[in-house]
Amino acid sequence: MNGAMLGTPIKLLPVACILLAAAQARGAEWEAGPPSSTLLFRAEHADMHTNAMEAFTGTFGDWSARISYDPARPEAATIHVRIALDSLDTGDPPLDREILGDDWFAAGDWPEATYRAEGFSSTGKDRFQAEGLLTLRGVEQPVVLAFELEILDDQAVAQGRAVIDRLAFGIGESAGPSLATVQVGVEFDLKATPVGGN
Repeated sequence: MNGAMLGTPIKLLPVACILLAAAQARGAEWEAGPPSSTLLFRAEHADMHTNAMEAFTGTFGDWSARISYDPARPEAATIHVRIALDSLDTGDPPLDREILGDDWFAAGDWPEATYRAEGFSSTGKDRFQAEGLLTLRGVEQPVVLAFELEILDDQAVAQGRAVIDRLAFGIGESAGPSLATVQVGVEFDLKATPVGGN
């Protein structure tokens, strides 16, 4: 009887290991989106009356990010981001309409932008770089993300940035640097939760 009782934990050990591995695998899949996370871009455009350059910020209210990340294997990580372009908000409705129009995002023809990357390269403690492909306005171009990433309890927290050349995507080709920023800064602040979690 005692021998059987002593043997029980040993027999259960492989089962516990399997359950732990399954939990870790589930925890490696994360998802993020509004309102707990933000995605925005910063640019400048010429005022139509003074021609002076004015800074503005555009945010998106409808987007999602799915991240696969194992701290022990960052090279196997993946990112997939989907952005509904018509959820753009600059705080200036006429500017929103212009950016979403045919000369810029052409959201009527290409309503969604996507970003996909495979593999993180470490650039320091909790700092990484990802080289992926952004598809915008029907054009696919490489874009590098630089970001900080930490796993805090049941949440993955990341802040990062990228720079996009809008002309490489055919965005606002008739507007040169004197009318609108060509190199556009993109920033994100993610608070991601495990896929399937509460």
